[in-house]
Amino acid sequence: MVGRVPCWILSTSHIEWSSRGIGSQSGAFTLLAGMQPIAVALDHAYTTTAYTQALSDAYQRIDQPEQCQSAKIIQQLQDRSCSFFDLALQQTRANDAQLRQPVDPVWGERLEQLRKASLDDQLLLEDQQKILSLEQYLQAYFQPTD
Repeated sequence: MVGRVPCWILSTSHIEWSSRGIGSQSGAFTLLAGMQPIAVALDHAYTTTAYTQALSDAYQRIDQPEQCQSAKIIQQLQDRSCSFFDLALQQTRANDAQLRQPVDPVWGERLEQLRKASLDDQLLLEDQQKILSLEQYLQAYFQPTD
């Protein structure tokens, strides 16, 4: 098994591009264009637009790489002149502070209703299920079926 080899060239019948980045944007667009008929077929088969939307999103990321999440993180690292670890720690602390804020009473009431309904549903489900001992479960599991 071979690991990453930076000098390898990705080749298809339509494009050739290397790790030097020569033609990588046009190569990526070519690959995506080849995926378009498949995305359309999948959208049709599953009555959705998720597959063509995913391709559209990929086109946008290639056309505007600064909009990718990784580019945004790199920009934050440069703006703050810090390491990735420091940025992650800052974000963790900001998230922690946000989560410690009091919950809006209306939202808190809704969450409490959902919690109670979930527990009620779980109890109902458990009451409806036949509870087996481990031995009974194993016997039923390994019993041959016709």
